[in-house]
Amino acid sequence: MILQLLVVALVQYRKKGMFRILKESLIVLMGSKAPVDAYRVAMGAEMETDAQFDPMTEMTFNKCIELFAESIPGIIIQLSAIVSTINSGENVTMTAYLSLAVSLMTTGFTSATISYDFDTDPQKRAFNPEFYGYVPDDGRKRAFLFATMMLLSSTQVLIKATMIVVLASIGSRFPVYYLLGDIAFYQMYKVARRDFTYWVPLEGVAGLVVSGLVRVVVKFVVDFAAIMHFRHPYELGGLYFSLNMFLPLLGLTVVLASDLVKDNLSESTVELLTSLVTVLGGSLTVLLGAFLLLMNKEYRHTFFSFDSGHKLTRRLFLEGDDVSKAQVFGSHEFQWTPIRDKVKAWVKEGWATWEEEKPEWFTDMWKASVPEDMIPMKVYGEEASGEVVDSDRVKINEPTKANGRRKSLLEGLLDGRRLSVYKDAKISPVQTEGANFDQEDFLRQMKRRGSIM
Repeated sequence: MILQLLVVALVQYRKKGMFRILKESLIVLMGSKAPVDAYRVAMGAEMETDAQFDPMTEMTFNKCIELFAESIPGIIIQLSAIVSTINSGENVTMTAYLSLAVSLMTTGFTSATISYDFDTDPQKRAFNPEFYGYVPDDGRKRAFLFATMMLLSSTQVLIKATMIVVLASIGSRFPVYYLLGDIAFYQMYKVARRDFTYWVPLEGVAGLVVSGLVRVVVKFVVDFAAIMHFRHPYELGGLYFSLNMFLPLLGLTVVLASDLVKDNLSESTVELLTSLVTVLGGSLTVLLGAFLLLMNKEYRHTFFSFDSGHKLTRRLFLEGDDVSKAQVFGSHEFQWTPIRDKVKAWVKEGWATWEEEKPEWFTDMWKASVPEDMIPMKVYGEEASGEVVDSDRVKINEPTKANGRRKSLLEGLLDGRRLSVYKDAKISPVQTEGANFDQEDFLRQMKRRGSIM
């Protein structure tokens, strides 16, 4: 709940005002965040102005937080109780096994839903067709693929949870060392690749804090639930994700063979756990093979990609169409700083055309995300009537009064001044356009009409 409140207050709605933050915080405190998020996505709610991400991404963040803080710890506790009971020589009730099975399947279902929803979203497929689209169009194949992802996630959760329980049997500090070491290595890996900063466009200290927290939560959740979507370069990346699926199985096999485990668990318990690991390893291999066969084969390379987030952002802009290029402002500026001049040139060259054609992505919200120095100015004059020109090349001589207030257009005309812009565009009375302007005659006419005293 605390993490959900942080997402609401410090990330998603931080620019929406205190009233909106309090409203969303109340939804979290009432335990209604999940159904509210689901309702917004089901009703097709669009991303709001000044929000950091769309409703589907917000729902995914909250699902991951629930997996991180509730579902996965609950599975570890249940499995620990079962192993402890078996180790003591007592019988485990069927209710305990059923409870664990339900928890595993629920976690698997949540994981599969996240991946399925992202991959089948039409906007995401249009924006990044290289990554989104592994779910086939055939209805039967889709159903089988979803079931495979759910079982694959449930199997991975059980493998990782067993690893934690076995380490805890050696000593309570060992699971902590294992998890912290794994996450620390991942963070250093991201830093070494200059990919630590998360894609959410948050600047300053808030951006660093959110990047650190999100990296920890995502790594923890993917370790246990194997959410396919998080092979995305913005998250773990394809190759790291794939290797990460088999490392817990390998580690568990090694730990069960060590003398430390044999000294703390009974021989029958170790034999049972070893048999379980063999079954889980075979199941993981079969399910992963079925997944690769059912998915659209042209997306298999995404599971072995070495792309980083910033490389993907730049490539989508440099090689994509306007729809892909427009998404650059939805990412942290750090990811596209090296090509900032190209982004700026693209915006200024296309703005006038977009104003006329109104493409679907050219919304007020998108305009608000564009840095001010990239937005062209609209200039009116004899040679530039309604023309959109480069704001870097506009020169405006605007007279001001002594008190600092900008003079009105009429005051400027009476002073014999002109508004000069690029290509000598200027402003003059309509009836004298293109002719010499007689200031005294104009003043007499205005006095006669009573416009000035």
